[in-house]
Amino acid sequence: MMSTLDHPPPRSERPGFPVELDTFRDELSEIFARTPVYAVHGVRIDDWGPGWALVSLAPTSSLANLAGSLHGGISFLLADAAFEIACNSYGRMAVALEVTTHHHLPAPTEGRISADCWEITRGGRTASYRIQVRDEEDRLLSSYQALAYRTSNWHIDPAPLPEGWG
Repeated sequence: MMSTLDHPPPRSERPGFPVELDTFRDELSEIFARTPVYAVHGVRIDDWGPGWALVSLAPTSSLANLAGSLHGGISFLLADAAFEIACNSYGRMAVALEVTTHHHLPAPTEGRISADCWEITRGGRTASYRIQVRDEEDRLLSSYQALAYRTSNWHIDPAPLPEGWG
């Protein structure tokens, strides 16, 4: 997957699951969809694949900060949801080690915002990701650099996976 820190790879060039792993992907999709905080805040999983994820939410004025724009914690929640799915997308349990945040523009409290997360590097125990949160007009609202720790645990049985998958 060709990517850089500032430009996500086109969706058409992102990796997908081989057909023989459709059941594995479906099981992971169910796990991701049951994440309680997504339901509480209306996070929608728009698309995902190995090492990447696209999620969105429709903020409301009840999520505003003192300045009247979307609270930065909600932007981070959305970015973290995309990161969580992307770094766990191989089926191997991964957790955040560090996330660096940059807010570029105030996020709106209406319309829809989306987070796009893509893998930069992945090794045996750590993986690096870039995340961008954008509004409906494709303006960059915030960006994140994230580091994940890849545990030796799996969300589901890894037996059907090809050698070297996760």
